[in-house]
Amino acid sequence: MTGATDPFIETSDLTVTQDDQVAWATARIREYCRWHIYPSLTVTLALSTDGGHDLLLPTLHLTALSSIAWTDTNTARTAIDRDDLEPIDDGLPSDTGILRWKYQWPYGINNVTVTFTHGYDTLPEALREVAVSIAKRYPAQMSQAQQAQAGGVLMTYGAPLAGGFTGAGLTYAEQMVLDKYRIVNQP
Repeated sequence: MTGATDPFIETSDLTVTQDDQVAWATARIREYCRWHIYPSLTVTLALSTDGGHDLLLPTLHLTALSSIAWTDTNTARTAIDRDDLEPIDDGLPSDTGILRWKYQWPYGINNVTVTFTHGYDTLPEALREVAVSIAKRYPAQMSQAQQAQAGGVLMTYGAPLAGGFTGAGLTYAEQMVLDKYRIVNQP
């Protein structure tokens, strides 16, 4: 049994590898954008509905919709015909992950199951550039170092919440790039 004061990490976890830098940069981008973005994946999710016409999938790049079903009792699942989905913008369904049913989605918690494919097959170059930027400053940002010097080279870093950085550990410029891939209006 662990105690209430047990640390979350061990001192050996403080050694930063390039793999750590890559993993951290990827995690920050996915956390900020609120979905995995890359690579393309097929997933099955149980989603909650609010009784409206739109169901929001956690994606901004929907490429295929395999199945949709809703639970109308504790055990009965009813498949939803794709012909009952209304077009949004130019696609059916919307590539931004909005499923608009011509009826109202029944209100419920995890009552609609959707199997879909989403994400980019190729990592967008802008995301790669942001990931490299984040990964390169990872050790300094984690230690909150203001300056580091090796020989005649002096590097100055901003603290995570100052000098142009946001609470997410991203620069404002990085956020501007990532905002194109960020899901908003979802918890």
